[in-house]
Amino acid sequence: LFSRSFLWSGWIHPDYDFAHFLAGLRNYYQFYVVDGGGVAYGSSLSGALAFLFAYRPGIDRLALVIAMAPFIVVLFEHARNRIDPPILLFATCATYVLASTVLADYHLLPFLLVPIAVAWGAEGTADPRRDYCRKIMLVASLLVLAPKNYLFQGPASWQVVLNPAILL
Repeated sequence: LFSRSFLWSGWIHPDYDFAHFLAGLRNYYQFYVVDGGGVAYGSSLSGALAFLFAYRPGIDRLALVIAMAPFIVVLFEHARNRIDPPILLFATCATYVLASTVLADYHLLPFLLVPIAVAWGAEGTADPRRDYCRKIMLVASLLVLAPKNYLFQGPASWQVVLNPAILL
């Protein structure tokens, strides 16, 4: 899809080549990540760290490592059949949000799938620990989806910190 779109866009506008594409990515990164243009109303861990400590080189890579560590554990435990699919779904959504460098509120919509997945398996399991985990992730999903743009510090609300904290 990328290759085909790239070829078509180059055919439509000959100046759009790979060098210009990379320049656009550098501009996006500079404005939204380094300069903080994507922090306000976001929910990424990188944005939370930048909100609390200001942007520093490598902060987005640190956020990626922190976000991926629990997901790898969940994925491993799911492969061993110790974690139910709804919990894997929640962990996948949480990793998607936490690992992104810039993430707006509408990217939280996949968390609507978590209550549906929990309701789908509403009969529960024989393991009370799994049921407890399902309840925690259901509450966490609902808390992440709940509006929190009431307390602002400068141009950004504390949602930037609260959502990643809930997901972690």
